Amino acid sequence: MLPDVNRRAVHPRGPAPSARRRAQATPDAVSGRVPDEINDSLAYDIGRAYAAFVKPRRVAVGYDTRLSSPQLAKALKRGLMDVGVDVLDIGLWGTEGSYFATVAEKLDGGIMVTASHNPPDYNA
Repeated sequence: MLPDVNRRAVHPRGPAPSARRRAQATPDAVSGRVPDEINDSLAYDIGRAYAAFVKPRRVAVGYDTRLSSPQLAKALKRGLMDVGVDVLDIGLWGTEGSYFATVAEKLDGGIMVTASHNPPDYNA
């Protein structure tokens, strides 16, 4: 399961310092600053968690042009493959590439490593 990254520690002067530097999770995305909030270890864990929750056989994985994206995608793919998921590496694409690959190849899912509109030090 994914860690509860939305939980915040209570501190008299606001969130505790460690709570300020956590990745943010929504039902369809995890985002944060690289490498403080998102790194290879978290990407690997996300791959394993996705596999445990969705139980896919085959998944497409792609990434955007940010410098951190290929390395994060590599860790994500390793997490998926370590638990037996077959990965179709679609490489550098826009987000639509994961949708296209998932449908065209009749896969069980698609994951994109992309920060979309976020600042350069973010990734998702």
